[in-house]
Amino acid sequence: MKKAGITMLLVGLTILAACTNNKEEDLPNACITTDMKYDADMKNILVNQGCVGCHNSQSANGNIVLDNYEDVKANINKILPAIKHDASLSSNKFMPPGGQLSQCEIDKIQAWSNDGTPQ
Repeated sequence: MKKAGITMLLVGLTILAACTNNKEEDLPNACITTDMKYDADMKNILVNQGCVGCHNSQSANGNIVLDNYEDVKANINKILPAIKHDASLSSNKFMPPGGQLSQCEIDKIQAWSNDGTPQ
């Protein structure tokens, strides 16, 4: 009886230890793509990956502006093939130049588009 009680206690403690409040970036292979918003998610990706450095109101490379919600929303159908390195595009249209966004970032942008590009 005592042995069963100790075993149950150890199992319970193991389960509790596994229940932590991890952030997405702390979880291995986690990519949360639900409830994507421009202000909370897309803007960060576009700024952190350097997209806005070339595609802004002052220097709109390729006539694509990515420094505000309305322009990103209007250009989403150009953005997605470019970041996915779609075979229908010439390689000089692939973004970012000389690299690629992580699959998670691409999945987040795709999910945001699928959800109707909420602000």
